[in-house]
Amino acid sequence: MTEREERLKEIMSELNQLIQQCERKLKERNIEMVTFVSDVMQRVDKYTPCKQPHKSPPNLITRDEDDQELKDLLGHLDMRTKQEVNKPLQLNRNIASALLTIDVKIISIISIPGFNVYDAAVSTTGDLYVTEFGGITVKKITRDNKFTDIYTARGNYVTQGITVTDTGNVLVFFAYNNSKIVEITTIGKHIRTIQYDPVDNKQLFDNPLLICTNINGDIIVTDDDKIVVVNKQG
Repeated sequence: MTEREERLKEIMSELNQLIQQCERKLKERNIEMVTFVSDVMQRVDKYTPCKQPHKSPPNLITRDEDDQELKDLLGHLDMRTKQEVNKPLQLNRNIASALLTIDVKIISIISIPGFNVYDAAVSTTGDLYVTEFGGITVKKITRDNKFTDIYTARGNYVTQGITVTDTGNVLVFFAYNNSKIVEITTIGKHIRTIQYDPVDNKQLFDNPLLICTNINGDIIVTDDDKIVVVNKQG
């Protein structure tokens, strides 16, 4: 469409030039003017900007519905009568009793010898990231129960809250001495540190405890008697 629009603009420009030439020739009122206008008309006739485009739009090929394919995509399909669909919802339903029917079971228990867990977060790949009470390292536990120290605090810090972002990186708190958030990759590579307000350079956190992110990527922190929220840029 852009190419066709540009071509139409070129044609309009050429036609305007031809009109101006014709107007000048008309003032001369001689036989040469007749020949010129005849030639111009032949040139105008060649403009056919509404030809079909070179690339034809794709054809839509319909096929019969496949019930099993729809079930795979949407789940169980159940037919209901119009009366059932329009039936008012039952009021004062006992939600508590409905919750009790959920089958809760322990999937697995992971023991970390000599390690008191402060907080934990799981990634979409199933790996677990753990911080320790009074510890200085972040541990990664893979699905085959392999333990790795992927990041260690430097200076007078201890690890506290931890979470995994929607991009797959890990956010972890290092508290007590100029508390800060450190963002690392899943293998422990440092990405950035969030510690000071970029406007007034004030320290953002006092005694951060737990951390999470919301659907917008904002970082939400419980910090003593307050909640501190920073956007994903920090």
